[in-house]
Amino acid sequence: MTIIPATVADLEDLSSLVNAAYRAHGRPAGWTSETELITGSRTNPASVRAMLERGVTILLLRLADYDSLCGCVAVEPHTSSTWHISMLAIDPGRQASGLGSVLLTAAEKYATARGGTLAHMTVIQARESLIAWYERHGYRRTGETEPFPYGDESVGIPLRADLHFVVLEKSLPEPN
Repeated sequence: MTIIPATVADLEDLSSLVNAAYRAHGRPAGWTSETELITGSRTNPASVRAMLERGVTILLLRLADYDSLCGCVAVEPHTSSTWHISMLAIDPGRQASGLGSVLLTAAEKYATARGGTLAHMTVIQARESLIAWYERHGYRRTGETEPFPYGDESVGIPLRADLHFVVLEKSLPEPN
C-alpha cells in the first residue's frame, strides 16, 4: 500500500474516482454514494487542478495488487492549527474494507505533522450513516452548519431543497 500526494498527472484518475464514489458514475453505487441527494458530477479535472494550485494536498492510496487509484483524501490548513479534511473517496468496489479509515488516519497524521491540533470537516446533514462513521472515528458535531451551495453546478445538482452541511471536528493527538 502506498499513500502519496497527488500531482497534476493524477487529475483524470482523481476526478473519475471521486465521481464514482460520490455519484456512482459508471459503477455500482457504494455505501457512501449521495446519488439520492445530488445528481451530476462531484468534481472534474479543472476543479481538482484548482485545489492543487491553491495548496490543497490530496493524498492518494494505491494498493500493490491494484494498479488503479483506490482512494483519496484532501487536507488543507484552515488556520495554523485547524486543518480541513474533505473529498475522502474510496473506489466503490473497495469500500467497507478499512481503506477509508486508513486514508482518514493518513490525513490526520499529515495535518498533525504540520502543526495541526484540530481536524475540521463538513458533511451533508442527510448522510447520517456517513456522519455516524466519522463519529466512530472520533469526530463530533459542533452544532454549526454551513449552507449547501445551491446554484453552483460544479458540485452537482441537488435533488432536494433542504440540504446543508453539518460541521464535524476532532482534536488531533500530539505528534509522536
